[in-house]
Amino acid sequence: MNSARLSCLVVIVASSVACGGAKNWVAGDPVLFQAGAPQEAVFDKLVGAAKSAGYRIREEDASRGYFRVRSHVDNDIYLGGAWVDAEAMSDEEIAKTLLVGAIVTTGPSGSRISNIHVLVQDDGTIKIRADGYHIKRDGRMHVQLRQEMDQLAATLRDAVGGSTNAQTTDTHAAL
Repeated sequence: MNSARLSCLVVIVASSVACGGAKNWVAGDPVLFQAGAPQEAVFDKLVGAAKSAGYRIREEDASRGYFRVRSHVDNDIYLGGAWVDAEAMSDEEIAKTLLVGAIVTTGPSGSRISNIHVLVQDDGTIKIRADGYHIKRDGRMHVQLRQEMDQLAATLRDAVGGSTNAQTTDTHAAL
């Protein structure tokens, strides 16, 4: 086999297993479940369960029944030619770092950060969805983010005695 054919074969194999491969992207549908706990106790139980599962609450609005955590998938920023772990950084610190990095360094800057949003809807349904780097324009999400979101949903469902059998209406479509 000549070197041109071998190079082509290596590129094809590498591209099929790389992060952009079709098998690594799955449906990005939100997770919906009905809480079994009393409505007034649900939000605090969800926040507590997320914290116990190792998540840092990045945004919280109890009056709306909403909170946001950052995904643990990648969760880093590219600055000055290297990836830097962003777990301990606030959203504001990341924005400043990326802005300063773009001005000061010669290399590109960027982030591989995704968020998971949790909302207790008016009918008591809990809606969990993700956004960010690991979501494609067509709504598919990376399989690792899907697995993480499903695991967090199971943890939250267990915390509030939830069931997945609820037939619900999405009352907060914007989330």
